[in-house]
Amino acid sequence: MIRSAFSSVASVSFVSRVSCRLLTLVLASVIVIAGCQRGGPKTTVKGKVTLDGQPVNGQVVVVGADGKEVPGGIVGGMYTIPDPPTGEVTFMIRGMGSLGGAPPMKSDAPKLKDKASNPSLDSGPPSMGVEPPAKYAKKEGGIKQTITAGKTNEIDLPLTK
Repeated sequence: MIRSAFSSVASVSFVSRVSCRLLTLVLASVIVIAGCQRGGPKTTVKGKVTLDGQPVNGQVVVVGADGKEVPGGIVGGMYTIPDPPTGEVTFMIRGMGSLGGAPPMKSDAPKLKDKASNPSLDSGPPSMGVEPPAKYAKKEGGIKQTITAGKTNEIDLPLTK
């Protein structure tokens, strides 16, 4: 009787150990698989867009070899695009006017030309960006670059008039 009770306890103990090991293996596999499928972009491109050294505002569009276009905003000359096409690409740069933004406001107030007569000409926030030339808004006038898959690519886009 003691022997049969001992063998039942031993078999339960063996089953428990196997079950625990199996459960541990399954949980470890789930954690590894979940870690490999992290969210977020695997490839990113970011950088500065300037026109003769001045920051540009507007939109940058990355065009892949297959024609796929991925847009991103440019604010204060800086842009970031998650999951762009990779390989040989063309960057098109469009100003706010070509995006349907509001045209600049016109004022009927007289224009003061020198800071001596109007000290407020020296105050206020600096310009956040300038408009890019229209030639960069089309694929033919775009900037050709290479984006490498699986990493953050830093590509500055210096424009000229």
